Amino acid sequence: MSEFFAKTHEWLRRRRDGFYRKKYMLIAKLIGRGGAHSDLSERGLLLIQLDALPYETLREAIDAGRMPFLQKELRQENLHLQKWYSGVPSNTPSVQAALLYGNNDNIPGFRWYEKDTDLHVNFKNPLSAGLVQERLDARFEGVLKGGSSYSNMFSGEADTAVATFGAFTQLNIARRLRGLQLLVLALINIITVFRTVYYTVREFAIELNDWAHFIRHRLIQRSEYLFPLYRILMNVWVRELITVGAMTDIARGSPSIYVSYMAYDELAHQRGPLSKSALSSLKTIDRRIRRIVRLARRNILREYDVFVFSDHGTANSMPFFFLYGQTLAQFVSQLANNTVTAHQHEPPGESQVTYAHILALRLENYERELMRGLRFIVGVFRRVLQRRVEKDQESRSDGDDVVVCVSGPLAHIYLPSPERVHEEEIESRYPELINGLLSHGGIGVVVTRSGDKVIVRSSEGSANVDTQAQPRLVCGDPLPRIDPEPLAFRGLRRLMDMTNSGDIVVLGADHLSHIVNFEEQMAAHGGIGGLQNSAFLMHQPEYDASCAGIVDPLALHEIFKAVYTRGSRGVEPMALTEGRPSA
Repeated sequence: MSEFFAKTHEWLRRRRDGFYRKKYMLIAKLIGRGGAHSDLSERGLLLIQLDALPYETLREAIDAGRMPFLQKELRQENLHLQKWYSGVPSNTPSVQAALLYGNNDNIPGFRWYEKDTDLHVNFKNPLSAGLVQERLDARFEGVLKGGSSYSNMFSGEADTAVATFGAFTQLNIARRLRGLQLLVLALINIITVFRTVYYTVREFAIELNDWAHFIRHRLIQRSEYLFPLYRILMNVWVRELITVGAMTDIARGSPSIYVSYMAYDELAHQRGPLSKSALSSLKTIDRRIRRIVRLARRNILREYDVFVFSDHGTANSMPFFFLYGQTLAQFVSQLANNTVTAHQHEPPGESQVTYAHILALRLENYERELMRGLRFIVGVFRRVLQRRVEKDQESRSDGDDVVVCVSGPLAHIYLPSPERVHEEEIESRYPELINGLLSHGGIGVVVTRSGDKVIVRSSEGSANVDTQAQPRLVCGDPLPRIDPEPLAFRGLRRLMDMTNSGDIVVLGADHLSHIVNFEEQMAAHGGIGGLQNSAFLMHQPEYDASCAGIVDPLALHEIFKAVYTRGSRGVEPMALTEGRPSA
């Protein structure tokens, strides 16, 4: 009898796997992708990122039952969980460059200014992301070569890149579709279509309720602008698109798949990292992870090694502009006795207009290729967006201007000079600047260069950090509440060694209940303090030794690369205390 049940179970398993394979291969054909990949004996690499979710918040969400699938995975020991340190800057471009290419040199934040070329780099602009990706592709091999990238900053040389900023100008899936193909695709995924419609209405209703709650209780909140639309876009449409895309690639045996869910990060920036909206998004993300992982474990064409992780953490924040009535750039201009004009990227509220601009460009591409009825609908939607889109505010600096580039609670200040400006010259040209920054209640740490030393200052002390990233305390301790402090000093030293970092780097003050944010955001990451550097990693038990003590995204790259290129397990961890791989 047991043999009968075993044969029946195996027969049902083969039929089930055959159904999924035929379904997703048909989807692949409709969207113009090829068939199964060759050399299916090698293990595949499946990377699932929950953007900006700290280790501590994940643990609380799991314990509260918000993420039942991941809770079950830990309980059954299918996956093991650990905390890791994301480094400085603690933002997605820097971490993903390290994860995908094994190098994040000269990516000093989400925004920066390049003196030699007079170029402003801003990752809200896909052209900037594309430029940085071209530089990475030219020098390094991406870990996703031959695979797929979904909703990332960079493609990692993936053959397929969907909702990936660095590959924004590449041919996208929707432009291949025609009327009958769209109809067939919708019928194949009819449950997903109904689910998407349901969640679209649901998200809009939740957004209205959130907005009314903040108004009714007179709570501080970020400007809305087009956020309700962007919320639906990222938390529903993109989420469903990348989930189906990842499952399609699993069914066709793609060797590497990297999918990022960004809803928590975006909702945290808008409402706060522990807001009901941000935390509720984790439950729907958990369901999508369950669908992807379960399909991967069916081993339809190849086995996959699964990693679920975050790229960095996030901390509760209050905007500098809200607290002090001016931007950081305006304050810097005052300290310079108004002899220069300080330009700052993206004044409060502009970022969501930039999102609209990007979406309008993408819709313009879709509109040309779609069937007439859908073309009209998309065209109307695009024109509504364009009415709300402002012209690009990014201006090229004049020769006598100070440039301030903010990345959350991290800011780079560039002084007028073709070369780096060291502290001695700063004191001579702008005698009130450094002390003025230090004395401001919204600024926690000020970092400058002096010869071959990096000087880290706060109201509680100062330290000189040598070329080996070893700090020598001059007076007090500038980072008394940062843990682990040695990694923070090492990160700040490396940040100041980057050719694109500012002449002065400042970090928002840590007031325990919140971090001061130089952007208009209710959640902060990019610098140090709070949970900004606290990331999590879930991996299969056989990687316990390899993943032990990871304090750098470059170490994760070595593990991912080994899995992908050799199909091996038990990868040896890199020596984290001996420095970093050079460019």
